[in-house]
Amino acid sequence: MSKTSIVSMHVIRRLPSYYRCLKELQKNNVNKISSSELSEKIGVSESQIRQDLYNYGNFGKQGYGYDVIKLYNALKRILGLDKTYNTIIIGAGNLGQSIANYMDFEEIGFNLKGIFDINPRLFKINIML
Repeated sequence: MSKTSIVSMHVIRRLPSYYRCLKELQKNNVNKISSSELSEKIGVSESQIRQDLYNYGNFGKQGYGYDVIKLYNALKRILGLDKTYNTIIIGAGNLGQSIANYMDFEEIGFNLKGIFDINPRLFKINIML
C-alpha cells in the first residue's frame, strides 16, 4: 500500500472479520481458501473481499485463492496485532472485569498492567512495567 492511499473506514471495519475467520481456518488446518468460500463464511461479497484486500497488496492468485497462513499473517501486521501493547483498564466494574478476565487478551498482544476505578473496593493495581 502506498503512503498516499486512503482506505475507507468500511474496509478497515471488515478486516477484523477476515482476520478472525482466517484464524479459525488455521485451527481447522485449512491451507487455502477462495474468495467465494470466504464470502460464504463472512457474509461479504467475493468482489468486496478482493477489493478490500487489494488495498493492502495482492494476496490471492486467480484459480488458487488465498494462502490462509500468509493472509492471516499479513492482516495481523496490518491490524497491528503482531506487536505487544501494555494496557490498563479504567473502570473495574462488570465490563472492566470481563475484559480483564478475557483469556485471549494476552494472546492477541495486550498485556494487562493494571485496573483502576474510582470505587476503592474495585480499585486494583498490578503495574509491572
